Amino acid sequence: MMFMKRGCHENLVELKMGGQSWFVKVNYYHSIHGCRFSAGWRQFIKECQLEIGDTCLLKMIDEKKFVFNVSIVGKNPLAVLSLI
Repeated sequence: MMFMKRGCHENLVELKMGGQSWFVKVNYYHSIHGCRFSAGWRQFIKECQLEIGDTCLLKMIDEKKFVFNVSIVGKNPLAVLSLI
């Protein structure tokens, strides 16, 4: 997530799916040159009923406010839930 190197407002991103939104904190770690979701992520997982093996596709739709549309690809790669 290169945008995190520039910094984002309070390290929050907005994830949108199916007419709903979740605010999730993102922490950038210089040691691994990457990011991890923290506060708000478990709620997103629970409400979206994510399971191990599911893949979330994030498409940035607002670079200034760090808003992403989310699509979920289930364990079956032919079953794509694009609830955007």
